[in-house]
Amino acid sequence: MVNVPEERSKRLNRRHRYRLIIGYLSISLFFLTCAASFEIWMNRTRLQLQTDTNMLSAWIIGITHGSKQQLTRGTVIQKWLSKSGVRSLGSQETLTSRYQGDSDAVELWLDYNSYLQDSKYLECHRIGQTAFVDDLGQRYHGFLDFHGRIVGLYLPGYDHAAHRITCSLHWCPRQQFPPTQFSAPMHFTFDLPRSVRQLPEANTLPQTGVEKNIEGISARVSSVRIVPRGISGRSVVQNQLSFHLKIEGGRLANSNVSLGNGDYDERGILEMLGRNDPAHIQAYLKSESIRRAGKIAAPAMGELTRSRFVISDPYGISLMPDNAALAPAMDWFGRGYLHDTEGWVWRAPVNGVGIGTDVVRIQFDVRHITPPNSMPAPTVHFDIVAPVQTSGEV
Repeated sequence: MVNVPEERSKRLNRRHRYRLIIGYLSISLFFLTCAASFEIWMNRTRLQLQTDTNMLSAWIIGITHGSKQQLTRGTVIQKWLSKSGVRSLGSQETLTSRYQGDSDAVELWLDYNSYLQDSKYLECHRIGQTAFVDDLGQRYHGFLDFHGRIVGLYLPGYDHAAHRITCSLHWCPRQQFPPTQFSAPMHFTFDLPRSVRQLPEANTLPQTGVEKNIEGISARVSSVRIVPRGISGRSVVQNQLSFHLKIEGGRLANSNVSLGNGDYDERGILEMLGRNDPAHIQAYLKSESIRRAGKIAAPAMGELTRSRFVISDPYGISLMPDNAALAPAMDWFGRGYLHDTEGWVWRAPVNGVGIGTDVVRIQFDVRHITPPNSMPAPTVHFDIVAPVQTSGEV
């Protein structure tokens, strides 16, 4: 005989359990939906997705720092699947910038979806004087770096006193000259790594020059100034650092010190001559083939060291690009090099200087002067910290 009340109680309990399960699933789905929506919103905020409904949507896919700019896209799972022949879910790829060698450069990588029917590929350009501006109000020129549809914006250097940079640009069809259609302005902002100051304040250093005497050689650095330099398509150097350097008892011996007007350096001349002979080098420089070089300013005439002439900012960051050379400054007429009682005037191509560059650290090697045809003397290392003159006097 069937117990009706007991059977009915079982049915009610099953229904109650089902309702509880459905309720739990509904609550879980609700929270998962909220979490997914929040993650999508965070990604949109982090990637700074921006849209012009008539042309494109653009967003940040990465920001890289350092002297070697490489961006890896995709996940480790996609890399493993692509090696196994499964590419339907995408693959991992590494993009390498065509700009390299600047010690603390930064590159902003952008991707986009074009809404133009006849222009799949787009490019971007600055809106104002420059594309980049930091939170101190300093402006920097950037350089385009195309990788298929991906657009890299390369910044060779920045003032390390800054904390944030904004890139303002608009888009147009690629290789359209002159451009006839532009998107609405877009602004991408990213934070800079915090830098710790390593050098003393400028007001604690002698303002008339800093001199050191080591092993019978004296070296004096004075009148350090930042000189603006024009940007060309073949150069990513933002500025030049001008300074007086007076050496007594020796000559510069670093590998990146130029003998001529920047077109020739010691290493190149030694390779062309096939010998390390100061007399032959001087004769070569004074020959008609490079008459523009003018007088020799007092470069190192002997065996070169492997070390480089190094200039660092207050935060310990090297300012000279890897492929840059220090050269003596020529006069306005190109007839000779500038010098006075403070020494010869030298110019160094630099990136990343600004209002925060009130002090620089200059490191170089000097070789004792020896008689002709004798063995090269050992080098003496100099490490000088000098203030940068920011006033407009000449």
